[in-house]
Amino acid sequence: MSRVRTTHIRKHGHRTGQQNHICVACGRQFIDADEPHRGYSDELKREYLTLYANGLGFSAIEQVQGVHHTTVITWVKPVGDRPGHPSTVRDTALSADRGV
Repeated sequence: MSRVRTTHIRKHGHRTGQQNHICVACGRQFIDADEPHRGYSDELKREYLTLYANGLGFSAIEQVQGVHHTTVITWVKPVGDRPGHPSTVRDTALSADRGV
């Protein structure tokens, strides 16, 4: 449910279409989110990194796959020694495909 450890909570309006709650004891507001995180799967990340390693640019990946180019950039940065260095990204993407 949330990090609030008490059961004394009240409904406190709506935020982003979901019920908002407030803890009576500490005043902390939270959304009771039962939904799992909607991030991208590791398989899709690997696919996009492979596209980048094969020479497709960030904007082209955005247009073809529908994922924002800055999202792909944030995935590439930790993989390569330098942002935009395809050989390091290619090696990482290939080793991930092989299960190494």
